[in-house]
Amino acid sequence: IITSYATAWLEASFSLKKEDKVLNEIDLIIKSLEKDSLLWEKIISPNNDFEKQILTMEALSTKLKLSDVTLNSLKLIAENSRLKYLNLILKEWKKLYYEKMSILEVNVETVIPLSTLQDKKLKKVLETKLKKDVKINYIINETILGGLKVSYDTFLIDDSIETKLKNIVIPNSVTSIGTDAFRDNLIEYVKLSEKLTSFGSNAF
Repeated sequence: IITSYATAWLEASFSLKKEDKVLNEIDLIIKSLEKDSLLWEKIISPNNDFEKQILTMEALSTKLKLSDVTLNSLKLIAENSRLKYLNLILKEWKKLYYEKMSILEVNVETVIPLSTLQDKKLKKVLETKLKKDVKINYIINETILGGLKVSYDTFLIDDSIETKLKNIVIPNSVTSIGTDAFRDNLIEYVKLSEKLTSFGSNAF
């Protein structure tokens, strides 16, 4: 069901040469639903009949200045009582769009937003490495403490400080570890030195 609606919407967008505009509109709708929980509740409320749902879609369209192809697609989804799947349909549309355009969607987690220069450099590095055009979705995640987490498809590149603090490798040059050396930390994995001969109490 989800793929069917997303595919029909995508094909209509390309047919009318409005695919890029619709992509921007879908991002606007997703952000609006994320910011306004009451709007989402209103959309999926079982108390809303078909006419009320259509009015809600028209109001959303007016507010966001949506194109006819997007409004008509939203009306069709409402008409068939599928608005409860709207979020999934929107995400599926984007997925199908990126596949059609041979663009790889990449999620990047950071503690703070990257500067314009950093964004351009990261995009260039990723496109060179992956040999594809990329669309970066930035996610602010303070728990990683610093660095980056990059994920795409089923792959994850974790260069966050959080992970570095959780995974410690003690070099072979170390022969002893002092008392309380790593006490009260985030460590989940430790590779000890092969030459380690002693370590103090509560070292870990």
